[in-house]
Amino acid sequence: MSHCQPKYLRVVPASRTKLREIEVLIISAQDLKNVKHVTQVRAYAVVYVEKEYHAARTGVDEQGGTNPTWNEVVKVRFREDLLENDVLAALNVDIYAHGRVREKPVAAPGCCCATF
Repeated sequence: MSHCQPKYLRVVPASRTKLREIEVLIISAQDLKNVKHVTQVRAYAVVYVEKEYHAARTGVDEQGGTNPTWNEVVKVRFREDLLENDVLAALNVDIYAHGRVREKPVAAPGCCCATF
């Protein structure tokens, strides 16, 4: 399995907005929608609390297909004034298939978190 360094997709904080950071361990996904009918799905996860402030992503799993494994820690930033319970409730993990033309969603938004 080939892993790239996590890439930060978006950082657009207001000049006076203070941000905090949370580390999230993304382990794996199971039974993703197969949107690649000729080739194998090459999935990655996008993790965010407030997408307009910051989103981070895992590397692309080149071998797992519809059952990818990442075992990666990503660091997600969010506004400092959010309450801790709000942060955990608002944590999103979206999964996409990497493609040459466009990225396709392969799992419904949200996540099933076993441990915080």
